[in-house]
Amino acid sequence: MDKTTKKFSDIITFISFIFVFIITVTRSDHYQTTILILSIFLLSSLLFRSFLVYEKDDYVKYKSAAIFVELVIVTLITLFDITGASLIYFFILVGDSILFHDGKFGFFVTIVAMVTYATVSSIAQGPWHISNFIQTFLFSGTGFIFVSLVTYLLRYQVNQRKIISDTLQELEDKNKKLQETSKALEDMAVVKERNRIAHEIHDTVGHTLTTVLVELEASKRLLNKDLNLAKEKLSLAQEQVRKGLNDIRISVRAIKHQEDIIDFEKALENLMKETEKHTGIIVEHKISINHELTSNYKKVFLRALQEGLTNGIKHGDGRKFFFILNESEDSFEFILKNNGIGTSTVHFGFGLRSMKERVEALQGTLWADSSREEGFTLSIKLPMKDGIYEKNKSINCG
Repeated sequence: MDKTTKKFSDIITFISFIFVFIITVTRSDHYQTTILILSIFLLSSLLFRSFLVYEKDDYVKYKSAAIFVELVIVTLITLFDITGASLIYFFILVGDSILFHDGKFGFFVTIVAMVTYATVSSIAQGPWHISNFIQTFLFSGTGFIFVSLVTYLLRYQVNQRKIISDTLQELEDKNKKLQETSKALEDMAVVKERNRIAHEIHDTVGHTLTTVLVELEASKRLLNKDLNLAKEKLSLAQEQVRKGLNDIRISVRAIKHQEDIIDFEKALENLMKETEKHTGIIVEHKISINHELTSNYKKVFLRALQEGLTNGIKHGDGRKFFFILNESEDSFEFILKNNGIGTSTVHFGFGLRSMKERVEALQGTLWADSSREEGFTLSIKLPMKDGIYEKNKSINCG
């Protein structure tokens, strides 16, 4: 029960007690002392139950016993009361048992109070007779029923208010959690977008700078041997820088507008040819795809080829590459090998980590294999079911 209802109930109880106490004590000339003592015991029990143990965890142990002790005290007061005002004490206990205890207990206390009051009152009127008992029972029963109904309605309203309050609090808590979740998702989306942009720019800039460095190194070696060829290499490096800047613009535009790679095969061919032209490497390749890939799959394979060529040239000193892209019954397979120096321990830097994240986001797998003087192999496998649009003609080239 909420504190407001408890406070309201206590006020009504003690105002009623004071009213009945004054009437029964002042108008019962022969039994004033007895009624006074019994009233003090009743008040003590009410105070003990309402204030001392109500907030405690072991209140349940006292509530039922206290109610019946108070019923006994009120019954004794009724025996000595000639005004009939003690009936209000019974109403107080009935209302209290209904409002603050379970329904069955309240109903039981009501029946006991009705029978007890009718019995004691009929005895107090003179020699006990069944007709007096029935008359008193019916007369007082109307009051008991009225008090019970009003208290049950009050309890129902209080419970409904509590349910509404709890529901509103629950909704408020859920709304707060929803807002927190929404904020977290927004933050995650921002971080994801930043990472995606960083990956795109890293792939483009990294590949461009690698090819430009190769051109510049070649130019530096040729300056004292073949000035014209050195100038040619510098021109190619300048051209590659311009192309790199243009590629960055294209990447940013594609990120902004989510543009698709329209001619996937041509994009792969151009990447390999441009890399061969500016670095002097050789890229042998075999592409056999029978389906039109989704935009995400195209970007993953294109960036993987770009990153693989860049790393193979920059870190592996590879001069010859072999690229395979084909499909099996349920997956697409990407393999890029080079004849570089290799490594005994494969270290995943920013580029490879980014690539791995992209592949795993599409439920695929990426692995790298290398050993000293045995080159480097990059492999990717993506599931076919999420990566195709519709049946497309076979593409085979070498």
